[in-house]
Amino acid sequence: QGTVSSGIFLSLFRKVGVAMSDLFKFSLGAKDFKDSVALLQTVVPRKTSLPILGTAKWEVSQAGLSVTGTDLECSLVHRLRPMAFIGSGIVVIPLDHLQTLAKGKAGDAIEVEKNGSLIIKHGPISRTLAADFDAADYPVVPDHKAWDCEVRFQDLRGAVSHAAWATARERSRYALNGLRFRLEKDALYITASDGRRLTEFRLPANVDPADVQPASTATDDTPSTAGRSKSAIVQVVIGKVLDRARSLFGAGDTLAKVAWTENHLHLAVGDSLLASFRVLEGTFPDCEDCIPKKPAITWEFTEEERKNLPKLIKQLPWDEDEAAIRIKIEETGRVTFSTNSIYQGKAAFELLALKGRFGNMEIGLNPEYFMQLLSLPLKTLEFKSPDHAATA
Repeated sequence: QGTVSSGIFLSLFRKVGVAMSDLFKFSLGAKDFKDSVALLQTVVPRKTSLPILGTAKWEVSQAGLSVTGTDLECSLVHRLRPMAFIGSGIVVIPLDHLQTLAKGKAGDAIEVEKNGSLIIKHGPISRTLAADFDAADYPVVPDHKAWDCEVRFQDLRGAVSHAAWATARERSRYALNGLRFRLEKDALYITASDGRRLTEFRLPANVDPADVQPASTATDDTPSTAGRSKSAIVQVVIGKVLDRARSLFGAGDTLAKVAWTENHLHLAVGDSLLASFRVLEGTFPDCEDCIPKKPAITWEFTEEERKNLPKLIKQLPWDEDEAAIRIKIEETGRVTFSTNSIYQGKAAFELLALKGRFGNMEIGLNPEYFMQLLSLPLKTLEFKSPDHAATA
């Protein structure tokens, strides 16, 4: 029925001489619509000096429906299959209108119609806009020539989510406010550091150009060097995009593709989500010497230790202005955690580590950082020599 109606309407358009970009209609399922609005909220700014950045571009054609949002630093394109459509064209819709429409009933499809004015319906909610933004003024989304590697989406999302805790909060060094994506041989490394703490995840990656499919379009003149060593620092908003994408792809074996160009890091999840992130300027610190290569002490956590250790540490008192937790490790595997608070006095607890390689060592750590470290899916704690600049 949709195909027949589409043919009839197209014939009428041609007879009366109406431009296809000025007269079209499409409908979209409620879940797909709400998923798109949720994705747009991660990149479209609420307040901006350029009004068009507070909008989303919707383009319908025979290839399907694509939804685009950007703040000039981060861009994403969500590809969808509409329930039905008549004609083809592009419309730019303010995000606040979309957010209001997304509050409609879960089972109601959204309908968008452009015929002089713009009419948007979602269940009982309907909005008519006298004029929309000119699609020609919408910013161009950065593109690239080919993908450089593939990783599992769930692994990538987990690594970005857990690494973000080590990024800097102050704005004195922009490079430390982001995550470094580094491709080396057959692995993708995701690193974060604020100069005091460091997190690095290694993800097995397919970097064989024969196995990684090329991009569908190419407007960036920067040549691709698939399989070579590459590095880029991007904003932590990439984590928000991946978290939102989890509702689209679930916990399956969906692959994510990554590509590096001169000014952007490009990401694709499945066949429906494309994103690009502008590279942050600055130099990321050399963290290789901080990662234990030959640790003097290795503590392999049991499930019970991972569960109980954070609870015990929370009971220790420490002062926010001079916070420190002391960890004493003995050859027998006995581990003592202690604090010395000016206002609350001294406190300590002991436990016997069951698995690992132990020696005599005593170190001091920031308790807040240590608690954040324990929130990661750790299996082993490794300690370097206490006279080294990076102790643990």
